[in-house]
Amino acid sequence: MSSSIIALLKKYQLTDENYATWKSKLNMILVIVDLRFVLMEKCPPFPTKYASQSVRDAYDRWTKAKDKACLHILANMFDILSKKHEIMVTARQIMDSLRDMFGQPSIQIKQDANVAYSWRFTPSSSGSEKIQKRKEGKGKGPTIAANGKGKAKVAIKGKCFHCNDDEHWKTNCPKYLVKKKKEGATNHVCSSLQETSSFKQLEESEMTLKVGTGDVISARHINLDRIERLVKNGLLNELEDDSLPPCESCLEGKMTKRPFTRKGYRAKEPLELIHLDLCGPMNVKARGGFEYFISFIDDYSMYGYLYLMEHKSEALEKFKEYKAEVENLLSKKIKILRSDRGGDYMDLRFQDYMIEQRIQSQLSAPGTPQQNSVSERRNRTLLDMVHSMMSYAQLPSSFWGYAVETTVHILNNVPSKSVSETPFELWRGRKPSLSHFKIWGCLAHVLVTNPKKLEPRSWLCQFVGYPKETRGGLFFDPQENKVFVSKNATFLEEDHMRDHKPRSKLVLNEATDKSTGAADEVGPSSRVDETTTSDKDPWVKAMDLEIESMYFNSMWELVDLPEGVRPIGCKWIYKRKRDSAGKSIRIILSIATFYNYEIWQMDVKTAFLNGNLEESIFMSQPKGFITQGQEQKVCELNGSIYGLKQASRSWNIRFDTAIKSYSFDQNVDEPCVYKKINKGKVAFLVLYVDDILLIGNDVGYLTDVKAWLAAQFQMKDLGEAQYVLGIQIIRDRKNKTLALHGVHLSKEQCPKKPHEVEDMRRIPYASAVGSLMHAMLCTRPDICYAVGIVSRYQSNPGLDHWTAVKIILKYLRRTRDYMLVIKQGCIADSTIEVEYVAACEAAKEVVWLRKFLHDLEVVPNMNLPITLYCDNSGAVVNSKEPRSHKRGKHIERKYHLIREIVQREDVIVTKIASKQNIVDPFTKTLTAKVFEGHLESLGLRDMYIR
Repeated sequence: MSSSIIALLKKYQLTDENYATWKSKLNMILVIVDLRFVLMEKCPPFPTKYASQSVRDAYDRWTKAKDKACLHILANMFDILSKKHEIMVTARQIMDSLRDMFGQPSIQIKQDANVAYSWRFTPSSSGSEKIQKRKEGKGKGPTIAANGKGKAKVAIKGKCFHCNDDEHWKTNCPKYLVKKKKEGATNHVCSSLQETSSFKQLEESEMTLKVGTGDVISARHINLDRIERLVKNGLLNELEDDSLPPCESCLEGKMTKRPFTRKGYRAKEPLELIHLDLCGPMNVKARGGFEYFISFIDDYSMYGYLYLMEHKSEALEKFKEYKAEVENLLSKKIKILRSDRGGDYMDLRFQDYMIEQRIQSQLSAPGTPQQNSVSERRNRTLLDMVHSMMSYAQLPSSFWGYAVETTVHILNNVPSKSVSETPFELWRGRKPSLSHFKIWGCLAHVLVTNPKKLEPRSWLCQFVGYPKETRGGLFFDPQENKVFVSKNATFLEEDHMRDHKPRSKLVLNEATDKSTGAADEVGPSSRVDETTTSDKDPWVKAMDLEIESMYFNSMWELVDLPEGVRPIGCKWIYKRKRDSAGKSIRIILSIATFYNYEIWQMDVKTAFLNGNLEESIFMSQPKGFITQGQEQKVCELNGSIYGLKQASRSWNIRFDTAIKSYSFDQNVDEPCVYKKINKGKVAFLVLYVDDILLIGNDVGYLTDVKAWLAAQFQMKDLGEAQYVLGIQIIRDRKNKTLALHGVHLSKEQCPKKPHEVEDMRRIPYASAVGSLMHAMLCTRPDICYAVGIVSRYQSNPGLDHWTAVKIILKYLRRTRDYMLVIKQGCIADSTIEVEYVAACEAAKEVVWLRKFLHDLEVVPNMNLPITLYCDNSGAVVNSKEPRSHKRGKHIERKYHLIREIVQREDVIVTKIASKQNIVDPFTKTLTAKVFEGHLESLGLRDMYIR
């Protein structure tokens, strides 16, 4: 490439404003270097094995010229345009793309069209004659053109004010022009009065000079249509220039969005252009925990794919899954991916993958969803159909995931306005079959695969969709609360349509930032409120089981309300039991772990219903379960139910009497613990309201206890204990340990790759930690330890660290109405008094623990005194040998109980050096070596369970 051509390329680089000039210069350059034929001619066919040399030369000449032409064109652009078009194969493809982006019809064509539109045709003249006259007289007739939205129009001829002729105006009058030429000049504005025959001095604001280009008129900020009307009415002279410069003041004050009148580009083959969009989060989680869905639409066929997601971060993985499936199916490659500017698509990993796969990315401009109109309109169609289907089907809102997958399946098989044939036919090459279409949500009898004798051969279920991998249907069984696949079903579509009643209320929208915060884990406040709760089904099932148990136990009888008696009300209470307190349970679990005992769990169904009442109590019928025809009657209770003041005591008395009759002994120091020991077989029973833990060393012994409990009460066997009162049990029998699963953070989780570091820069980690520190210092000291952990990684945080920060924020959100209140029990005057008071409290706890373990009869040497270590010599001496001194007399008398405990030899108080005090990690800062040594002495191990 010569230096002159290089200089010319640098001078005329393509922008969005000089396309016509650039194209002209480029054609000149390609002609000079003998490469323009690649734009005019098609590529010769690839030469066969027996082709002649001339055919081979022609093919080689065209391919080499094509590569050179592409380089010339790409070198003649700015970097952004060059990078966008460098993946195209031929020069003609590049020029066609540029024409679609910047090319416009010529101004002359627009003017001819406007002239033809403005003329009034007569029966005696044809349009072609008019246009021909226009071409012959081009440049003679005055015209007016405008920049922007205005249309160029021919100035309308009128009457001449000089000679009264109808064929021209005064400005074009021959007589007037001759006279004007003879005079040589009209009025002049001169700086000197010399050699002037007459003059006139203008008064201020008497006259305004007229500018022939129309700048004075446009400076008044009126639009071009009004200027044209002024010219047409003769109030303004014709404009000599074809266009007006843009007015910056008008742009600042009147600028609006450009109209989307241009038809978008349509793909010529499958996978040439894919539309992508993500929708969510929804205000209701779908079954499976899904909150988002992402859709892919092929522009050529309008065939769509949809994937449900739990998190937005799964977008890249879903695109990889989609890409692998469709490219394998069609044996083609995805060329262009069009989406909006969502953070998931602008992610560096997503962009790097696009570059790696040589897929061109097209992003819509900010604030212009019209550029991604295919996906946006498809999402609206999907949600509208989902609302209609779910309103018709009377299913919980959590089934929207099945509904949206069904809508995509329907749209793929029915005609579309965008394409001539169905999307399925264009995508798969054959006509779709609609025989399997059924009403979504209709009832169906599904065949039971392995029915037992005398049991029904079918289940009544609801149809909720079409499985992707299997021919058949997806059916929801409300009894088992599960969705399964079956091919053998009889649909009751007509019955469903006849009995259908519109749903009263359906709430399914994309959640706003306000509604996506962590919510309290509480149940609905009433049955009406419950119908709009995302997890409605478990509550309804719990209510049905509760009322069924009451009927089974004959908890009440419907009677007329006696005179003078007022019935008590009733309401449904929706609460989840969350209570991790309970020292006795923790001690029992420790013993079971040490001796490798079995730990089983059982649950008493409707425990309070087992209590007996001594009083006559009348209650109104429960809401939602009022007996038809007996609405005026009330319930006379035969037993205690939840909510009665005497209910818990009645249940406890009933259970205590029953369990003692089975030779269980109650622990004196912990009434909720019972034991039964027989010939070396040990069984412990721990009761907390209606939760039971069975712990023992013999499986057969425990099995007998379970059988007896099931015979006495309605029980639910939960097997080995997994989750007890908020304590998650993770057991390792080999190492004899019980672990609590928590969040594990380390430096190994810090990002190491550059793109990981870049990703974390977009996350306000340091800001969030700073906000947590502020809350910790002001009102929430309970998060002090957690904030201290996450603040260690501010210099290079990772995603796991960010997850831990979000857990703390979720905790604050769910406990925003709680407060940590710590009232000081006493005011100590010295460190000796502090240590003395602490030793007294520890001694009392040790005495209780010693008695409790002694009654269990499984821990040896409980008769021996327990050693209590204290690192303060004054406190040790004061607990053994009391001495009178100034400050000692101010210690409250109740703390001197430690002296009596020491004299009974229940506890021995011993001095310990600070280096050997293993509880120091809880009270003071230590070096790493000492800290780790104390942790080992405490028996703590780092058990990161993935």
